[in-house]
Amino acid sequence: MDNTTIVDLTTPNHPNKKAVYNHAFKFALIGLFLHIIVTIINQFVNDSELENGKIISLLIGLLSIAISTMIMQSLLKSYRAQFLDGWMSFKQSFNLGFKYTLILSVFVTLFTVIYFNFVIDYDVVMSEQLDKVIADLKKQKMSDEQIAKTIEISKKFMTLNSIVIIGFFSNVIIQTIINLILSAILKKEIKHD
Repeated sequence: MDNTTIVDLTTPNHPNKKAVYNHAFKFALIGLFLHIIVTIINQFVNDSELENGKIISLLIGLLSIAISTMIMQSLLKSYRAQFLDGWMSFKQSFNLGFKYTLILSVFVTLFTVIYFNFVIDYDVVMSEQLDKVIADLKKQKMSDEQIAKTIEISKKFMTLNSIVIIGFFSNVIIQTIINLILSAILKKEIKHD
């Protein structure tokens, strides 16, 4: 009897759901770890009041997006190689990337809540941010009435709940855009004759 296995390249592989979620979970933990490092670096930059602090924070944000892109690219490539015999449709790629996005967004949201409740005093940080906003508005020669209205509006969006909700949806949107682009680039469809 011949023990050779015939591989059917006309039908795409469909790994079980547990494998999909485990793979996404593992990479989401890596993403969370790097998010924690970026948050600590960003907090250090903000606390040190460097002259170019805003530019450095912007560069850190761009670096964070680049890191997120590399993590998702590694996720999709390793999944394609490990579970799909080198083939992956756009749908499979996007579904995996979206599961990763949701898991990572939940992790980052939980980290944000813990960070602002137990690591740093959120009220102190927001008070310092409002002082900076007031100083910037005074430099722009705004009247006291205009400054008061601006601060009143800002306070509504600077509550911890607002920051957490906005952060969650921002993360989902950014990661989904990255996912769409990478899924289109990394798909390797099985060609049917």
